[in-house]
Amino acid sequence: FSFLAFIGASMQSVGAGWSMTQLDSSPLRVSLVQGSFTLSQFLMALPAGVIADLVDRRWVMLGALACMMLAAGLLGFITLAGGMSPAMLIGLTFFFGLAAAGISPAMQATMPDLVSRELLPSALTLNGMTVSVARAVGPGLAGLLLGLWGAGTMFMLNILAFVGLFLVTL
Repeated sequence: FSFLAFIGASMQSVGAGWSMTQLDSSPLRVSLVQGSFTLSQFLMALPAGVIADLVDRRWVMLGALACMMLAAGLLGFITLAGGMSPAMLIGLTFFFGLAAAGISPAMQATMPDLVSRELLPSALTLNGMTVSVARAVGPGLAGLLLGLWGAGTMFMLNILAFVGLFLVTL
């Protein structure tokens, strides 16, 4: 299920960038979408690690996944309703990035709890491969969905990418 969540995060990034080109094709605004995601990752990296060490990791992951689903849902609903603005898109992308950064340390720290010590190197390698493949598949899938149904529907469908991991973590 983490593979689907990684694909969903990649789709979110592509969908947000494409949405901005539809709202305002200014190179500055388009770059601010990715910049807001990257800035949120940078700002949340250290606090997320501390939080993952101090708080029950399961609840951290559930909270982060809920926030990612909320951000995707809001992006989808507002886009489908025709009310999306460049500032809202940048803000919701920043929020999504905070949640995505928040889940990473908690997920990584749970790996030794789930896998025996002798299998840990293989599990970590498989996890890294999963992230890499998802980064390759996600943008292509996002492009297909954007072409077929547009950004609003793609954002709404993206919620499903996180549901499986949410239910397994629950």
